[in-house]
Amino acid sequence: MKYLSADCILPVSGEACYHSVLAVADDGTIEGIYDKKELSIAVSKISHYNGILCPGFINTHCHLELSWVKGLIPEGGGLDHFLQRLDALRRSVSEPAILKSIEEEAIKMEQSGIVATADIVNRDHTLAYKSKSLHYFHT
Repeated sequence: MKYLSADCILPVSGEACYHSVLAVADDGTIEGIYDKKELSIAVSKISHYNGILCPGFINTHCHLELSWVKGLIPEGGGLDHFLQRLDALRRSVSEPAILKSIEEEAIKMEQSGIVATADIVNRDHTLAYKSKSLHYFHT
């Protein structure tokens, strides 16, 4: 069992919790949120974080396989312009560069608190990363 606290804990439902401890089982199951005064454990067993503990975020629309395009096509040109530029750029990017970009962008999502992603795909470029990731992907 792990015990975590923070300046504020945001539960899935209900009010924000202050002066509280989040109990997490070894398998990651949330056992509960308790007032620090309710627990009979030593304060030294509680890992305190400055800031807020909250449930993981969900990215509801992603095109991870197109991560390599980031910054290469100016925004605001419309779908036709985007697709034309994408088609032209596809011929100039290597498979290793695509796979590296996918991994880098997926890691950025995870580091920002995203735990699940709905990912729209057209090819199998993301399969290798997804098969080894703890991040939940709905493809």
